[in-house]
Amino acid sequence: MAREGLARLFRRVIATAASAAILLCGPGLAEEPHLLVFDMESASSGSEPLLTIAPDGVAELRAVPNRIAAIRTKLPPERVAEIVGFLTGDANILAVDTEEIRAEMTRQGMIGNRMNVADAPTTRIALSLHGSRIEIRFYAVSEAARDFPGIQGLADLRKAERYLLALVSELRGG
Repeated sequence: MAREGLARLFRRVIATAASAAILLCGPGLAEEPHLLVFDMESASSGSEPLLTIAPDGVAELRAVPNRIAAIRTKLPPERVAEIVGFLTGDANILAVDTEEIRAEMTRQGMIGNRMNVADAPTTRIALSLHGSRIEIRFYAVSEAARDFPGIQGLADLRKAERYLLALVSELRGG
């Protein structure tokens, strides 16, 4: 129990440091063109990611043909810090290991016996901070998190996915 509390505290310290660095350093954080890339890839999603946020806070949402126009907006540094802080702290995506998640799913005996999910998206989250880049891709996150509630990395990935979907909705005015 004490070990879990220490791990949680450590994650919060890292998240706070990352958020502070964004506020203090601004655009110099990411060498990549995007600080954050989020997508729910499917056969019909196209080649552009659903959401990108540049180091200077410029957020872009892709258009949904014949339904929703593309959006480009500028987020204040505090909001960018809040987003990165949530992803690296509360959602702990820096510790998400998709190979470990798959291995645990196999240990629990479901991978081979699991019903196929038809046309579920592959969640992609890429985060670039201080010259480092992590990229996570995982198929059917929502369904897998529901089927395997005891896998912490999967729960964290689902938490990040839900947060980013809410952010997309917020930026679209919904």
